[in-house]
Amino acid sequence: MSPLLAAIVVASVTALLGSASYLYQKWADRRFELRKQQRDAYGLYLKSYHDWTLTEVESNEDKKAQEAYVRAYRDLFPLASDGFLKAAMAFHDFVWVPPYPDFSDNDHRARFDKLWTDLVVRMRKDANVWSRVKRDEIKQHMPWAGAFYQGSQDEYAGASEAEQTPDTPEEVSHHDRTE
Repeated sequence: MSPLLAAIVVASVTALLGSASYLYQKWADRRFELRKQQRDAYGLYLKSYHDWTLTEVESNEDKKAQEAYVRAYRDLFPLASDGFLKAAMAFHDFVWVPPYPDFSDNDHRARFDKLWTDLVVRMRKDANVWSRVKRDEIKQHMPWAGAFYQGSQDEYAGASEAEQTPDTPEEVSHHDRTE
């Protein structure tokens, strides 16, 4: 083989490998960016629901929290994986579409726990978190709806009427049916 032909072959192979490497890197960068956007969207969705539950019903803060929740829910559709989107739609239908859940009802509380846990499990799966944490363990440690929160709600429900009277002149009602 002539030196010129050998140089052309080496240059061609190098160019081909360089192009393939470039394309693979672009694909990996796009995939990484999508995962980052998904994580941000998932976190915003969970946070916006949580923030909405803590607002006083029909206040300005409540309207802003509702808008933030709707925006976060809508923003899931182009980014979320099928699994997370299905879990979010089921959760949304339960908590957002009337009749709203009544957390004093054990069936509603159990359904909420399941739907919330489904969201967390799907989010972890999308983030490629490999773990041995069981669904029940996640359910036991959920924010505001876990055992500690439920215990405080049970105590409130079991308190006498005089003990339930708030210190403020107006009773404040939240979306999660807490005062």
